[in-house]
Amino acid sequence: MVSPDAPAPLSEQPWIATPRITTDASSNSNLDTFMNGLRSPASRRATALYLLPGPLHQFRGTLPRVSAPFVERFSARWVDMDFNQHMRNAAYLGCAEETRMRFLVANGFPPDELRRLQLGPVTVEDKLTYKQELRLLEPFSVELTLVAITDDARKMKLRNRVLRDRDGALCATVESVGLWFDIAARRPVAPPEDLRAVWLGLHRSEDFERW
Repeated sequence: MVSPDAPAPLSEQPWIATPRITTDASSNSNLDTFMNGLRSPASRRATALYLLPGPLHQFRGTLPRVSAPFVERFSARWVDMDFNQHMRNAAYLGCAEETRMRFLVANGFPPDELRRLQLGPVTVEDKLTYKQELRLLEPFSVELTLVAITDDARKMKLRNRVLRDRDGALCATVESVGLWFDIAARRPVAPPEDLRAVWLGLHRSEDFERW
């Protein structure tokens, strides 16, 4: 997480969830109007976590989209290494999955809330593309963007880019197709409006498409 007191200009930071909003007075007025119209505390909590690097977007019944990917930071651990002394494929998948869960937590949907809703995210397809190595204890960041989504957010395609800190090199890309799963009924379902709004607000890739 970035400290609310971090002095770096917003234009120089990747988007990272933090409980702070734009300081522009007119934008805050618009934001208050928008938030007061949200129907549940979860919606208001999720919206408050968005750090907007510029003027607020026009609201169209969903959370405003942010202008940069969600980012989490990691280091390559001993357990992540393979025989070739670099990070193994399953570790890339694990970091991608953890980044997505941290995105949900940062936007008001921790595991306890998902359990209460009897909802879980399931992956039906993964595609990994490897570009560069990550060696033991090397720090790196994982970006999360939205590549495709249905109107009801029942099904989506997410992209994680793994970037090495020391030189910014792209080490791997993970693309995953996922669904929301009703844990009791054991079938795919559309998420509630609050959760749908969170996904629709995620930064979109250049090749984004509607399904």
